[in-house]
Amino acid sequence: MKSPVLRRLLCFIGAFTILASCAFLKRQPNGQISVQVVSWPLVKKLAEPDAGLPHQKVTLLKVTDRSVIAEKFTDTYGNVLFDVPAGTYTVLGIGMGLANVTIGPDQKVKLKLVS
Repeated sequence: MKSPVLRRLLCFIGAFTILASCAFLKRQPNGQISVQVVSWPLVKKLAEPDAGLPHQKVTLLKVTDRSVIAEKFTDTYGNVLFDVPAGTYTVLGIGMGLANVTIGPDQKVKLKLVS
């Protein structure tokens, strides 16, 4: 029969090993894709480069199979923000074709879509 001290030591080593392995498996932090949708006629009329369009749908797709990751609508100022894992995505919105964006952990990418 093992002594209580040896049993506690083995339990401690086992717990430490499990916690240490969890630290190595920790997920990478997300990146952010910030999109602003603006209207070119409105920009020209108001001479305001950030004349955003509210309630416009912006879609984020996987590059590999074009499946939808997320769809959001712009806020009052034409802005929308996606928190995503590192990778390459396609952004689809009003007045533009497809735009591929590659993002790393903790990286922030800003796009302006002009209609």
